[in-house]
Amino acid sequence: MKYRISKYNPKYRIDGKYVLDDWTSINDVGRFFDGKRLHGKTYLEMEKRYINCIMDLLKQAKEKFLCITDYEDYSHSFPTLKNAFRMTLLLKSGVYFFQKVKWSNKQVLPIETVPLFLKDCLRDKCWGVLRGDFFQIDIGYDYYIHISTKSDIEMVQLTVSKYELFIETVKGDGSVDTNCGRLCHDQRYNCGIGE
Repeated sequence: MKYRISKYNPKYRIDGKYVLDDWTSINDVGRFFDGKRLHGKTYLEMEKRYINCIMDLLKQAKEKFLCITDYEDYSHSFPTLKNAFRMTLLLKSGVYFFQKVKWSNKQVLPIETVPLFLKDCLRDKCWGVLRGDFFQIDIGYDYYIHISTKSDIEMVQLTVSKYELFIETVKGDGSVDTNCGRLCHDQRYNCGIGE
C-alpha cells in the first residue's frame, strides 16, 4: 500500500487543500505562520520526529539496506544571500547546510545512514527515492513523506501516531483518499484503511 505521512491534520484539508497557515520547508524558518515565528528549534524537533518515525517503520519492515534511485542534488542552491536572515536563525539553532552532499544515484545505504539522507532531503539539499525489499520512501514537496510498504497497516498507523504525525492512503492515481487513513495521538478515525 502507498501512504502519505505528514504533520498536517487531514481534518484541515478542504477539497484537497490544506487550509491552515503552516510552514512547508526549512526555508520557512524565520517566517511567521498563524502569528508565530517558526524557529529553528521547532523545525529541528519536527525533522527529528519525521526521521525517527521512518526509521521505526524501516526496522519493523526488517530492511537492512536501501538503494537511492532518481537522485537529484540541490545542494548548490544553499545558502543564498537572499535568505541570510533565515540562515542566521538556522545556524543559531544548530541547522547546518555546509556539509558536502555525499549521495549518488544507485548508491546502496546501510540502514544506519538512512537518517542522514532523509535529513538532507527534508532540508531540500537533495531528493531521491529510497527502495528496499519491503519499503519505499520519497520526501515530497511541502514536507510530505510518501511510503510504500507491505507492513501491517495497524502497525504503521500506531508508529506514525507515536510521533504525533498523520497518515493518509494514496490511491493508485497518486491522489489522496480523503475518507481514509486518519490517525493521530489524540483523535482516531476508523474508516476502513487497510481493508
